[in-house]
This record gives sequence, structure tokens and C-alpha cells, in this order.
Amino acid sequence: MMDSKDLEDLILVSTQPNSDPSWFGFMMTLKDDCKFTRNEMSQYLEANNIQTRNLFAGNILRHPLFDEMTRRF
Repeated sequence: MMDSKDLEDLILVSTQPNSDPSWFGFMMTLKDDCKFTRNEMSQYLEANNIQTRNLFAGNILRHPLFDEMTRRF
């Protein structure tokens, strides 16, 4: 069971100057020394009727689309 002290293990996004975000969802990152896993966090949220989704799964740079893109550096 998680409690409010576990929130210290999360890195949450915040608004930026001159922004007007739509908070239908936001990203959370677990700190390296977090006491729980991403899956445990998702299971806890889902059990409390909060839907979750991974932002990326795997290495996004290996997606076939990137083979066709012109790189701009």
C-alpha cells in the first residue's frame, strides 16, 4: 500500500511560463532510487480508478518511421 510519503519518489511535470496546458493527462517519472516499480505504480492507480498509459515502450528511435526521416541537427 502506498502513502503520501511515496510521492517523494515521483518527478511530476509542472507548468512552464506562457503555457496553458490541458491536464487530461500528465507524465510522471520515478526517481532512480524509488521504492516501487512502474508496474506497481500503474497497478495502484488503476485499482483506484485512475487510468494509466506508458508514454513510450522500447526505444522510440528504432521505430521504422525514423529510417525514413531526414535528420536535422
